[in-house]
Amino acid sequence: MEFVNVRDLRINTSQVWEKLEHEKELIITSNGKPLALMSEITGSNLEAILAAVRRTRGEWAIRKLRQASEKNKTVSLSEDEIQDEIKKVRRGKNK
Repeated sequence: MEFVNVRDLRINTSQVWEKLEHEKELIITSNGKPLALMSEITGSNLEAILAAVRRTRGEWAIRKLRQASEKNKTVSLSEDEIQDEIKKVRRGKNK
């Protein structure tokens, strides 16, 4: 996977587009840290790519919740306790 810094993207945009066309994916960095992923898409694969990205983000969110649950020792909640927590959160959102 190729890395391109933000400055190169701004200054050499056409070269970055060519590189994206060849590599299919690029990681955009800022100060050496990953900032974004550029992925080649077309009209025919746009929806499939968006669905895959959203699915992956959802999986990451679930993974984070599980890790937080293990860290906070809430993995052993009963089904009733889980439902109570859901109700509390929903009541808070309605206010």
